[in-house]
Amino acid sequence: MDSKRIKNIRIGIENALKWSLYKHKIFKNCNRKFLFKYLDFFVLKEEKVLVSFLKKIKFLKHFQGDLVHLFIKIIINNFINNNSIDFEEIKNKFKIQFWNNINNSKKITCNNFGNLFDANFINLYKNNYIWEFFYDYSITNKELENLYEMSLTALVNFYQYFNDNILKALKNFHILWIDSIGEIKNKDNVNKKYNIIEYNLKIENGNIKILLNPDFVIINEKEKQIFIYDWKTHKKEDLDLNQFKLYTLYYSNIYNEFNIKNIIVYLFPELEEQVISINDIQDFIEFIFNSYNEIKNKIKEAYLELKNHTDINDNDIKKIYEYFPVVDDLSVCSFCEFRKLCFNL
Repeated sequence: MDSKRIKNIRIGIENALKWSLYKHKIFKNCNRKFLFKYLDFFVLKEEKVLVSFLKKIKFLKHFQGDLVHLFIKIIINNFINNNSIDFEEIKNKFKIQFWNNINNSKKITCNNFGNLFDANFINLYKNNYIWEFFYDYSITNKELENLYEMSLTALVNFYQYFNDNILKALKNFHILWIDSIGEIKNKDNVNKKYNIIEYNLKIENGNIKILLNPDFVIINEKEKQIFIYDWKTHKKEDLDLNQFKLYTLYYSNIYNEFNIKNIIVYLFPELEEQVISINDIQDFIEFIFNSYNEIKNKIKEAYLELKNHTDINDNDIKKIYEYFPVVDDLSVCSFCEFRKLCFNL
């Protein structure tokens, strides 16, 4: 294998090994899905374009949640920049963007995938890829109307919570992080902006690079308090406490002796606040270590399969696929974005 390709693969592996809870869940859910999402340098050439596209597909539920979160950030950033907040205008823009994205996404289906090789088509419908439409999943206009009303309710409830709670808190706290556009103080006490938090968890033989991205974090350095907010835009579901253990792990190491409070704010169907208590995270650190090593060992095995090859052909790549098999329980595949690939749809 030429040195340039080895270098590219090593860089790809380094990025793939940045651990996150989401990566852990994907790996446990289906190894093949993990391959497609994070190891595309091991993907067959003729599948690369399709893999790149399918990685962008969102379920309606996630599309809705992401859009609400986007407009939450717009509201917060208007406050940060001392801009007046015209909430009626924000709601109107939300409505327009919601329905534009829905209507555009309806034009992209499994049957017209060939259009994605047309640059004009890609530019026109960029990032409007919704799973239900792509795979022709039956969904009524009434269900879409209900989804919009649910989304709007969540946004309205956030605005109420922001005015009644966040604005009061910010009299004594300052903003430490906003989802995907955060600001962290480095060791020299200089503010630096990041797209996502990368945290080096020290272990016996080195460290594990961990990715995390809380929704909203504020800090009161005088009182040594940190509040971590998580916005929930759907009905209550079973909570994964590991999410809040990860936040606690990170901030407790960066800010020693600070009191850290995790706060869930349910925005639908009604506004509700819930404080999550995290006391012991030692077991969680072991969980990260075990998960990381399992993923690392699997990738290492696959890399060694190719490392000594002077030339790589499709048969070599297909051997890599064998290291990342499709999950045994095919019911998992029913709602996977990569169904078109795995089942040749």
